[in-house]
Amino acid sequence: MDKMVDHLFVFEGNAEIKDLTGNYTAYRQQMLKTKKNNISDAKEKIKVSTLSTVTVVKEPEKKVKLSYKEKAEFDSLEKDMETLEIEKDKLSVILSNPSSDNDALMIAGKRLSVVVKEIEEKTDRWLELSEYV
Repeated sequence: MDKMVDHLFVFEGNAEIKDLTGNYTAYRQQMLKTKKNNISDAKEKIKVSTLSTVTVVKEPEKKVKLSYKEKAEFDSLEKDMETLEIEKDKLSVILSNPSSDNDALMIAGKRLSVVVKEIEEKTDRWLELSEYV
């Protein structure tokens, strides 16, 4: 898709459309950075709000490293994300092929929405675990 696209219209929801110059990979990298920044901003807001309250709540000890299960999950997330990206690319090829029949397009479209959602969920969890690696 990167070889075919140099300009994107991103539908954000609530009737918002972003007009971006660049390919899809650059857009995904920008989204990952934005999510990471949003997470850190939310943490800062939480810290500020807890400091401004009168009662002091003892924060639980910060996690220093991943457990064995979390390390295994982290490794499997990387592999899963790679396979999902490959599947997403294959589905995109099916959707962009003008000779595809209607049934194949419907199945590929439904599967693509599921794959994209799984990629987003796994990316969020990967970012969460990567903070401790």
